[in-house]
Amino acid sequence: MGDAARHELDRLDRWLRGGSVCLVLATVIVLAVRLLFPASGARPRPVPAAEAAAPAASLPAGIAAVESSYAYGGDTPERAFDGVIQYAPGGQHSRWACWGSGHPEDWIAWRLMPARTLARIDVYFFADDKGTTPPSSVRVEYRDAGEWRPVDGLTSEPERPIAAAVNVLRFAPVTTSELRLLVVHQPGSSSAISEIALPE
Repeated sequence: MGDAARHELDRLDRWLRGGSVCLVLATVIVLAVRLLFPASGARPRPVPAAEAAAPAASLPAGIAAVESSYAYGGDTPERAFDGVIQYAPGGQHSRWACWGSGHPEDWIAWRLMPARTLARIDVYFFADDKGTTPPSSVRVEYRDAGEWRPVDGLTSEPERPIAAAVNVLRFAPVTTSELRLLVVHQPGSSSAISEIALPE
């Protein structure tokens, strides 16, 4: 092999070696950019179970919609109609809670479809050691000609609301498509309802 040929081979080898380094550097840069600035279509990181929101509660037959004056985080009013009675704190919440509302009282209302005649509501209050207690008192109202009106003859068993047990509210029969339950919070605390049941 002549000197000229050997010179060309040496130059080609140096170019290839330099190109390999450049290729490696370019690959590292591309990977770093992708990690730091993911594309808009990239998959988001999985949310740990502790951060994941509980699935939305489904309403039972006959309940068309539910709303409330306030709801704390994921403790939405729909959860008071999910068919689950839960008294233990922690875990997946199954309750409507008013913690932090700042109101002396709050309410939860539900729309019936079709309209029904009711004379009783069963309420299951939730309490914990962090400022959630049964309310000091409750009221029941029904919608009549677009206005909220108190039911007649309301009684409660037991007389004062308690947690971790059923509270049976009885009243004179009303035929309506909307009812609401008003809870008067105890001073310095808030109320929560695990479940509301409408016996036939």
